[in-house]
Amino acid sequence: MKMELKMENGQAVLQDGRPVYVTEDGKDFVADVPSMYGKTLELKGEAKRNREQREAAEKQVTFYREFFPDMEPDGLKEWKAKADEALNTVKNLEDKELLDANKVDQIKNELKEAHDKNLATVKRQFSEKEQSFLDTIGKKDNQIFDLMVGNAFANSKYFAGKEPLTVLPPDIALATFGRYFRVEENKNTKELQIVGYFNGNEILSKQPDMVGEIAPVEEAIEHIIEHYPAKDRIMAAGKSGSGAGGGSGSDNSGDELSRLQKQYQEAMSRNDGRAAIALKNKIFAMQTSRGGTV
Repeated sequence: MKMELKMENGQAVLQDGRPVYVTEDGKDFVADVPSMYGKTLELKGEAKRNREQREAAEKQVTFYREFFPDMEPDGLKEWKAKADEALNTVKNLEDKELLDANKVDQIKNELKEAHDKNLATVKRQFSEKEQSFLDTIGKKDNQIFDLMVGNAFANSKYFAGKEPLTVLPPDIALATFGRYFRVEENKNTKELQIVGYFNGNEILSKQPDMVGEIAPVEEAIEHIIEHYPAKDRIMAAGKSGSGAGGGSGSDNSGDELSRLQKQYQEAMSRNDGRAAIALKNKIFAMQTSRGGTV
């Protein structure tokens, strides 16, 4: 389900200190970060249990492959009964019948055919269970990503708050920059953490007390925006990035409304729909606050 950050007068709407989103059907959704974090931990535990169940199933199938390579789990008694019957038949054969190659070959072929059939059934059942586990784990991983990375973007100074540093709302920012992030397990703490990647490499912190460590998500967002080719077009008025105030780029007129209208026309001319929508919302909010005509 797609959600957009609820805006009023160009600012994100907060309810009890929590950001409010608008769902596709027009309903308000209050992002309860502590609750979502708890849900994330619960999903993590569930994903771990699913992996353990899959590993247990693999061990069980391995056992049958080693000792009963052609036997499906529920058919062991029936298989043993048939095997005992076949052994008794061979045991009771007279010497003359044992020399009958056709009879021996017939028994061998029947046993091989039964074995091959059972083995094919076991392989099919294992493949179906494995795919089911993989699908379940994939869905859980996607939910964890949406909760953790989505919350990080919804609370980033670059996309949320009273004066976000860019013109991108959290949902558009996530669609644009979400591909640079992964949710991975910390090798030391075994806890889930958000890891930023740029050009295939982990983004490392430049903070004095964290040099060489994985960059916090806000620092990773800053790194990505600093290297974004269209950075100047997404920064808010008077913001130059890195969380500090600065110039507005090439536009020094001081008229923020004119600057936004100019950027909107540029976005339309290059068919950049996402940027155009974000700029249009900014223009609308500014004109409304000034009492002008939209």
